[in-house]
Amino acid sequence: MIAGGGSALFIIERRGVTLVWQEERTFTYDGTEKSITVVSAENLASGEELADLNISCLNNSASDAGEYTASAVLGSDNYTITSGASASFTIEKRGITLVWEEDNVFIYDGTRNSIVVESAENLAGGDSLNSLDLTYRVNGGASDAGDYVTTAILGNDNYTITSGESAAFTIAKREVTLVWDGETSFEYSGEAQ
Repeated sequence: MIAGGGSALFIIERRGVTLVWQEERTFTYDGTEKSITVVSAENLASGEELADLNISCLNNSASDAGEYTASAVLGSDNYTITSGASASFTIEKRGITLVWEEDNVFIYDGTRNSIVVESAENLAGGDSLNSLDLTYRVNGGASDAGDYVTTAILGNDNYTITSGESAAFTIAKREVTLVWDGETSFEYSGEAQ
């Protein structure tokens, strides 16, 4: 009570807290959603718990490979975040091995030839070879007889090729049989025939 019957204004300042995010913040793409969350808070008032902060996490989940930043917002007016308001997390690309078709020798026929990937090892559940969105690059024209290399190019950013990025193939020379026109048997006459 104030002497003389007056009143006084006083302010209760918000208590500063440090938010601690989970330690595991690096994942490998597997087609499922990954998320991070706040697991504890330092400097809470006596008797209060993490739940009393009524934390909402924003942008804290993703399913595609990439780097992300999550942030926390407090629902309690009694606290303010002094540290740990955000945290980054990463979903790394999944390594795959490409398996090329085994039929890698063609006979020259005047058309462009190439080989393609027939399967991929270590795909995430639910993904298929078509999910990789592969395109191919062939060195040279790949229509004349010779040795060539085909390289696969990924169109899906959730994967990286760890093995089998390229494969060799051959276009073999075509055997032909020559057929001579006209007489092939002559009797010696002493002159050019």
